Amino acid sequence: MIIRFSRHAQQRLALRKISKRKVEDIAQKSSDRFYDMETRHLIAVQSRSRAKAVIVAYQDALDERWIITAHPMSRGQIARRIQRGRWIKL
Repeated sequence: MIIRFSRHAQQRLALRKISKRKVEDIAQKSSDRFYDMETRHLIAVQSRSRAKAVIVAYQDALDERWIITAHPMSRGQIARRIQRGRWIKL
């Protein structure tokens, strides 16, 4: 699968100093995946148990995976989005 980065994702990764390689790894290998009911994007969450995780929002289209954005998020924020039904576990 080809991984492509939206212009927004490229800007945000540079701003947040997150490497493309790290985002690619999370998007491809994460076992924690969700569907965001609000944005309608797929979400991959960094699997490590840290206070802050990195989430990657993406869309799949044919043989391409488009990275929409990536940013750090606390485990508490992730839990609240699941609890409130915004994120549905895949």
